[in-house]
Amino acid sequence: GGHPVDALRYEEPLKVLKDGATQGFFENLIKKCLLNNSHQALVIALPQPGLSEQKEKQSVEALQAWKAQQSEETLLQVIAESKELEKRQGAPDSPEQLATIPLLDRKDLKVEPDFPVWQEKKLENQVTELTQELFTSRILYLSLYFDTHIVEQKDVPYLQLVTALLGRMNTSRRPYSDLSNEINLRSGGLSFSHWAVGDKAEGSIYHPRFTVKTKMLGEDLAGALELLEEIRLETRFDDSKRLKELIAEARARWESSLSEMGQQLATGRLASYLSEQGAYNDLSQLPFYRFLKELDDQFDERKTEIQESLKRVCEMIFRQPNLLINRVGGKDEIQAANQLLPQFLEKFPKEILPKANYKFDVKPLN
Repeated sequence: GGHPVDALRYEEPLKVLKDGATQGFFENLIKKCLLNNSHQALVIALPQPGLSEQKEKQSVEALQAWKAQQSEETLLQVIAESKELEKRQGAPDSPEQLATIPLLDRKDLKVEPDFPVWQEKKLENQVTELTQELFTSRILYLSLYFDTHIVEQKDVPYLQLVTALLGRMNTSRRPYSDLSNEINLRSGGLSFSHWAVGDKAEGSIYHPRFTVKTKMLGEDLAGALELLEEIRLETRFDDSKRLKELIAEARARWESSLSEMGQQLATGRLASYLSEQGAYNDLSQLPFYRFLKELDDQFDERKTEIQESLKRVCEMIFRQPNLLINRVGGKDEIQAANQLLPQFLEKFPKEILPKANYKFDVKPLN
């Protein structure tokens, strides 16, 4: 029952649930409906061979019994109505009926596309801040693009590995299971990725970026930034057991997907023949799988080296120089970001380090 639009009015019910999270709402619900519930039922589902055939037979018999009770006139009427229905379903709509459907004409469409309006602001240490203010139902979308051009070429595969580890390992404060719960409570998710993007002005230039993306209600920004700080500084790469599990899991995920990734891998390899940007990005594809396989096979012998490399690379990722910040939200959400982001960024190292010298032999290999 009720109006179908009621299901779209989610803000008030969501507020009740959100407020209840700190007032015992869910705990009381568990006590009432589960722990202190005196009602119980034992349901046993047993397969019965031939049940489908039996039900089909019963349906046929019921229809035959109904048919036997009807007059010849009723049966002819049912047949005529069925034929009329089939005819109506197969007949095209009349021009009058088609004319009632709202249509767009080409003159109703804008010739020029509506591009997002971004406000760009240059901060210290070559930090760039992009802001787009629009209605987002009180949600702030935040993306941080860290410049990783200072990471040595031999460590580039570790950048890709870090994307699979952050947020999924224990920290100094809590186990990874609790960390995952906190991420879900304080935000709409947290993702990490690593890729090189081309320069918009000069095609031969590319920028390796480590990307952190998250979204949250504006009032939850402080908690989300606190979690990011915890992940950045306190991830326990020295937890050998968990690290080995995640490397083996990442390898298994690659191996299960390789048969479906032929076009992607071939496209990446082809791009590596044409530009240094393509060669850089190709390191995160098939060569990365080989890297994962090697780490998994040799983990016990190389675990100290792996842990030190991960820690070193992480320290080089999260730095201020050349950081690009992208913020999308309403006026209140942007205001919250204006207040909290400077304090968050102040904790990042500011020293400008020299770029690593990448050397790629850009030519066909096969």
